[in-house]
Amino acid sequence: MADPSKYPTRIAPYGLRMRPELKAALQEAADEGGRTLHAEIIVRLERSLISDDTSPQDIQELKAMLTRLNDQATQLTLEVDVLKKRVATKKA
Repeated sequence: MADPSKYPTRIAPYGLRMRPELKAALQEAADEGGRTLHAEIIVRLERSLISDDTSPQDIQELKAMLTRLNDQATQLTLEVDVLKKRVATKKA
């Protein structure tokens, strides 16, 4: 028998009808993510609700943060290249 502690009893069952193509696409995504079809559907629904709560200001702040991080990554890559060249010339 399955371990009841792994399956919350507060989750209400809900039958869901969907086109076969959608189900196949969700199943493929679930397989790639190592989840069940049910878990994939739940994850996607939860993500959609979170994204609905994101304000335009939050999105702009996130974009600015990503730009800064990208700039820092570019700078670090350049610094690593310089260090690699220094090491190569010392070995020669």
